[in-house]
Amino acid sequence: MNLNEEIRRIKTLMFESADSYSIQTEGEINSPEGLTICFYSPENKKIGQTKVIGFRHAVDLSRSFQSFMEKQNDDLFNDDCAYSHSLFVDDDFRRQGFGEKLKSETENILKQNNFKYNTAIVSSDNNPSQGLVKKLGYNIYDSLDGEDFFVKEMF
Repeated sequence: MNLNEEIRRIKTLMFESADSYSIQTEGEINSPEGLTICFYSPENKKIGQTKVIGFRHAVDLSRSFQSFMEKQNDDLFNDDCAYSHSLFVDDDFRRQGFGEKLKSETENILKQNNFKYNTAIVSSDNNPSQGLVKKLGYNIYDSLDGEDFFVKEMF
């Protein structure tokens, strides 16, 4: 393991053990605006956020989501499917595992609300986001116009 990988691993372990952040949510998954999940530092600085929305409203929210759905004739996508989007981590907190923690928190909320699938659309050339969703077990379901449509089954 090279020095940068070792430093990144140590930072991740430090932040995992400290859990020095709070989680706040706003909205509801099945509303037209969806649910926003935010992480804040002890100093109340926003670390990052992501959003998740139910299938029916996702079609209205995202042109990309709508384009993928127009291609599908599959039972996979219905009311037990959600779409997570707009993951953002502040520059000061990047490369510390917060993107993964936000995705994991989203998945926990979806499981608690009996969703069977979570989806995400990631630009094909967005290597960090591509790596994150693949690392977390998402699989490419389809590709269209430089974007990949990922799906993960919630267990």
